[in-house]
Amino acid sequence: MIAVFLGPTLDVATATSILDATYLPPVSQGDVYRVARKRPEAIAIVDGYFESAPSVWHKEILWAMSHGIPVIGCSSMGALRAAELELYGMIGVGSVFADFRDGILEDDDEVAVWHGDAASGYRQLSDALVDIRACIARAAAEGVVHEETAERLIAIGKALYFKDRSYATIMAIAAERNVSPSQLAALRSWLNAHAFSQKHLDAVAMLRAIAGGTMTLRSDHREFNFENTVMWNDFRLFYGDADIELSPDGSDAVTLDDLVDEVRLRPGLYRRVYDDALLRLLALREYRHSGERHEVQHVQEIADAFRRERNLLSEASLRAWCTENEVSYPDGLRNFFDDEACVARVRRKNEANAWYHIVDRLRAGGELPEMLRRARDKRIRLTRLFASQEVAIESDDTVLRWYFTTHLGRPELLDRPTYAVEAGFKDDTDLARAARREYYYSPMHRL
Repeated sequence: MIAVFLGPTLDVATATSILDATYLPPVSQGDVYRVARKRPEAIAIVDGYFESAPSVWHKEILWAMSHGIPVIGCSSMGALRAAELELYGMIGVGSVFADFRDGILEDDDEVAVWHGDAASGYRQLSDALVDIRACIARAAAEGVVHEETAERLIAIGKALYFKDRSYATIMAIAAERNVSPSQLAALRSWLNAHAFSQKHLDAVAMLRAIAGGTMTLRSDHREFNFENTVMWNDFRLFYGDADIELSPDGSDAVTLDDLVDEVRLRPGLYRRVYDDALLRLLALREYRHSGERHEVQHVQEIADAFRRERNLLSEASLRAWCTENEVSYPDGLRNFFDDEACVARVRRKNEANAWYHIVDRLRAGGELPEMLRRARDKRIRLTRLFASQEVAIESDDTVLRWYFTTHLGRPELLDRPTYAVEAGFKDDTDLARAARREYYYSPMHRL
């Protein structure tokens, strides 16, 4: 599979007729990283966001190339990044790329355009300065306008905000500035018959080169050390390592947006999941910023506890869980348990202080009144129970067996100490204390 990020430069129908590929919307930050995790044959970047969303980061392109995935760029954002990263092995195609690489063009706004949304097919609403330059330069070369007039027109275009750039606006300003009316009329006539988009031509050339096999897709990136910096780890945390498919429209694969929509449609679930996800992000960030490193044994303990809690004790059940939860086996699973170990370490480190915020968390979640009511009622009932009659004191083993099998409705756990700590108790004795109070509070002991 070849993934191509495409927008206003070329319509998907035309692109598909040239190259059979997976066509994705204009690239923004995080997109190359997500796609690269699916190990495509190659990634090609034509269009990308500049202003309305964070632009694709150089480091995620380097990460893709460090994993042997060729990355190609042309026309717009692709040309910019290819010129900047050619030294590291990114492949650049076309005239726009060459001009940026050679220093003829320098500013990002040269390729920026205003365009519509996906529903409009990313309809272009302004003209790119690189296209304006190319057309006016050709008109001058053909004697339609003088070189001096061409320079003045391009200077007018350069001074405009990229969303306001169009031939019509440039011509109107030129007329106000007493540029030769006859030359402007000649240029209008020439543009009506001969206007072209260099960005479009470069995109077509790139797709044809890939389709025709005339471009060697290098899988061997040029030697460079990819550093796992703090910023890169933050980036991975922000854009996630979840094995959710990023797929083209029409595919039956689920996107992250699809999944989030399902959660958003359940307001209570959304708030709970969002808060937990935010805390997970902050915990992972704190751990990785700390520079600490957990031992392999700690990760294995976390993995074992996770499997026991969900009854994933056999290899077959674990693999089935991975399939159901869109986690690749074994790499994705290893990453998941590694992050779980990080979160567990931060949770334990901050446990004492976090308890002071429990009340406010219960207030915010709306659970406090019910928790207060139940705690008060339990204290009153237990006081009355032990004051009014002789109660048989059951052993910890009996109480915990009841707690797991009857109260929780799950198989009794043999590794009670591990469960106790994971559940937030100091140890299994502390768990037995709380379970005993619940045991005597249960309906079978009500007066």
